[in-house]
Amino acid sequence: MKFKFIFFIILVFLDAVASNKTIISQSTQVKDILIPLSAEEKEYLEEKKEIKMCVLPNWLPFEQIDKDGNHKGIGNDIMKLISKKINTSITLIPTKEWAESLQNIKDRKCDILPVAMDIPNRRTSMNFTRAYTSEPFVIATKINQLFIKDSQSIGNKKVGIVKNYAIIDVLRKQNPQIQIISVQNAEDGLEKVQEGKLFAYVDIMAAIGYNIQKHGMVDLKIAGKLDIEAKLSIASRNDEPLLNSIMQKSLDEISEEQLRTIVKRWVEIKVEERIDYTEIFYLIVFFILILLLVLYKNRSIHKINKKLTLANKEVFEQHKMVDKYVLILSTDLKGTITDANEAYCNALGFKKQDLIDSTHKIMRHPNTSSELIEDIWNTITSDKTWIGKIQNYTKDKKSKYFNVYIEPLYLNNKKIGYRSISEDITDKNVLEELTQYQKSLLSLFDKGGAVLFKWKNDDKKSIEYVSESIYKLTGYKSEEFISGDINYISLINKEDLKKISLSYIDEKGNTSDYIKNDPYRIVTKDGVEKWVLDHTVSLPDSDGEIKHFLAYITDITEHILQQRMIYQQSRTSAVGEMIGNIAHQWRQPLSVISTVATGLKLNLDLDDSLDRKSMSTSLEKINKHTQHLSTTIDDFRSFFKDNLNTVEKTNLKNTIKRVRELTIDSFNSNFIEYTEDIEDIEHSYNENILIQALLNLFNNSKDALCEKSYDRYFNISIKKDKKVIVLRVKDNGGGIKEELIEKIFEPYFTTKHESVGTGIGLYMTNQIITKQIHGKISVHNIKLKYKNKSYNGVEFIITIPIIEDDSY
Repeated sequence: MKFKFIFFIILVFLDAVASNKTIISQSTQVKDILIPLSAEEKEYLEEKKEIKMCVLPNWLPFEQIDKDGNHKGIGNDIMKLISKKINTSITLIPTKEWAESLQNIKDRKCDILPVAMDIPNRRTSMNFTRAYTSEPFVIATKINQLFIKDSQSIGNKKVGIVKNYAIIDVLRKQNPQIQIISVQNAEDGLEKVQEGKLFAYVDIMAAIGYNIQKHGMVDLKIAGKLDIEAKLSIASRNDEPLLNSIMQKSLDEISEEQLRTIVKRWVEIKVEERIDYTEIFYLIVFFILILLLVLYKNRSIHKINKKLTLANKEVFEQHKMVDKYVLILSTDLKGTITDANEAYCNALGFKKQDLIDSTHKIMRHPNTSSELIEDIWNTITSDKTWIGKIQNYTKDKKSKYFNVYIEPLYLNNKKIGYRSISEDITDKNVLEELTQYQKSLLSLFDKGGAVLFKWKNDDKKSIEYVSESIYKLTGYKSEEFISGDINYISLINKEDLKKISLSYIDEKGNTSDYIKNDPYRIVTKDGVEKWVLDHTVSLPDSDGEIKHFLAYITDITEHILQQRMIYQQSRTSAVGEMIGNIAHQWRQPLSVISTVATGLKLNLDLDDSLDRKSMSTSLEKINKHTQHLSTTIDDFRSFFKDNLNTVEKTNLKNTIKRVRELTIDSFNSNFIEYTEDIEDIEHSYNENILIQALLNLFNNSKDALCEKSYDRYFNISIKKDKKVIVLRVKDNGGGIKEELIEKIFEPYFTTKHESVGTGIGLYMTNQIITKQIHGKISVHNIKLKYKNKSYNGVEFIITIPIIEDDSY
């Protein structure tokens, strides 16, 4: 064996020397040969003097510009022959990449490209000779990949191709899903496959084979051949057509034998390096010494080689099976596992030692019936092959599905066990189940109340799918939307459309993956107005570009009507509270007016000569209290104005003052001490609805405190904290039971007697703060000190965001 290796090295050396001599000899033979050119062609060459050439800088064996700036490869050898045949020098114009060479010939900085494919989009600037050689395009992958029959088998995986290669457009037409990644050259593309950055690299067979051999890429292989060939011609600038005819005549003068010799010389090169004959000499001496030692122990080595031959044969068979089926498991005749390869262990999450000496029970899924196991054993014990589908457990009890091929295992014509070869089809099986799930889900939308929409991200917003439930919502059939007869946007209330267009259209221009609009109204085919709520997600493609949108729309009309009813009940409840407050506010002024008027009348009756000063004082007192009554009426009337959409910049201190004026008498009459700590803060909001929310909190505290016999205390504070306004309301009314505190913002829930509370006050406060003011409200029990005594109480905390433009 060692002698064979030494003999091989000597042959490579002699072949290299012989090849060089052959090329030199051929060059000498053609040196003085000229081709028959027309007078016009000869005149063209005389005026041209030299032909400028651009090449593909790194595409051996066809051509390359080496580190010294020299043109090498098949293209160079052909150009040398042509240069001698036409007695005209051909000068290299160096470029760094193929795209630069293509641009140079378009810009007329070059005259020819020695190695180029004739494709339609190049004919606008180039002419082409007939192809002088043809090479198939192949696919290079890691050695563990399966055979690839065509480009469609690649799917959407990443494939490397040299930038501006003609095959790029052809591949994209055959497989639109393929991800094409530009690489600098064949070496760069193959290295990225080794590193796992690319699934495969596509090039002609000669280029891939040359680089795999040259760079020792033993972990790569040619996994498939495409039905596309690279037909290579000489390209020339099309504004000088005579140049193309000269190139064609030159090629016609080069025999097929000469072309084969040139191609063979480069394609058969293994590694482009100068041979160091000194090292070869030392290597030969070294192997001779080794050979002497081998001969010395020839008899023992012969026996070892025989065993190695048998072992290598078994290893070779297993490697073939790994390449084809990936997962291998071996057992003895009783079904005890004797071996499991790395791929099998990885697929099921077991370590090899976990499986050895175990049986299939360690991974058997409950869905695998005893009948199936019996069928497998009956088949393989009859020396037949069993093929079928099995569901197994991984080590962490996850289900996996396999296509399994089980066959008897022989050694020296004796059956020693069984071998299974499996293909993991879990993803495929899950996809089938998911497809069925999707069908069920779509059926649910068709039969339910919600509507599912899918449309393209184009100018027309073309509808691709809408569930049949759209008929129940709008009165229009799904076909009317898909055909474009009905546009969903045309159903939206015009006033509401203004509100949603700003958020909806702007959001769709961004990369946001989720969009939610506030409730809005649509008008059905019958003219009925309905309230709806929509949620939309964007569907990007593999490049991250949004191609589609998916939305579901729900009818919330009943919910909106219920909300309105609750709000109206809250307003009605507030009226009752206000009437009580009015009674408190008016009792004292009316009493004063009555007393003064009665006293004035009595004085007039008893003393006809009542002095003017005394009468004036009495009338001023009556007028003062009358004005107070008028002011109170204005305050209540302002509160009940239905201007809920008005937002104005208001000082929160003034708002609290108004709330205080509406509740002061009820607090005073119940002996509640009121304190406040309010910063001077301006903010944009609807004052009336905030007053209503705060009145509910004030009245809630008052009702709780009225039940207590100890000193009653109430406090409100407002502070600005970074980007929020924090409003705190607290009292010492005993707090709320822990099991009830989570429910107090629910509608119709109350801790009071039904004759006192309706259960909608705090619910409406929550709705106003979260929906109208766009803030948050929370509640928790506290302990506080008042007049050196500790009390249990409750604290409501309202946070209001500060928007930069101070508006909503």
